[in-house]
Amino acid sequence: KANDALFRGLDQQQNNLIADAATLQRLQSGAQGATGYTGAKGSAEMVGYAGPTGVAGAAGPQGPVGATGSQGPMVGNEVWKWYGDYNFNAYGNTIQGYDRNKAGDLANYLNQSSSRRIGLDGSDPQRVAVVRDALIAAGVPADKIQSGPFGNPQLRNDGRVAVLIQG
Repeated sequence: KANDALFRGLDQQQNNLIADAATLQRLQSGAQGATGYTGAKGSAEMVGYAGPTGVAGAAGPQGPVGATGSQGPMVGNEVWKWYGDYNFNAYGNTIQGYDRNKAGDLANYLNQSSSRRIGLDGSDPQRVAVVRDALIAAGVPADKIQSGPFGNPQLRNDGRVAVLIQG
C-alpha cells in the first residue's frame, strides 16, 4: 500500500508539472515584458580563453606543372573573320537541323591550312561547348578551337554561336 501511495503521489506531481508548464507557456506567449536594464558584467573568472596558436606544419611538395595552354585570341593581333553561325532554338541546346553539316564543312576548310584556327563566340557557355563538341566529332583538332569574345559584342545573342576563322 505504501508503494501504491508513493506512485499515486508521483503521478499527481507529474500531472501538476504538465499543467503548470502549459499554463506558463500560455502566459509567456500572450505577455510582453517590460524593457529591462542591462545586468552587470560577470566575473572574469567565468570567462574561458583560447590557448596559444599551434605551430603550422611543413608545406607539402609542389604538384606537377600542367601543360602549357594555347595562345589567346589576340596573339599576333591577327584578324578573325566571320565564317558563319550555329543557331539554337529558344529552349534547348540542340543545334538546328540546317546547321548540322557545318562541322564537316569547317573541318574540311580548316584542314586545307595548318595555320587556321577556329574561334567560337557565344553568350551561352553550354551552347559554345555543344558547337565545340560537334567540331571535334567532325575531325577538327581540339587545339585549333578557341572560345572567347572574338566577334562584335553587339551581335551576340543567346540563340546563336558565331564561328570565326583566323589564318
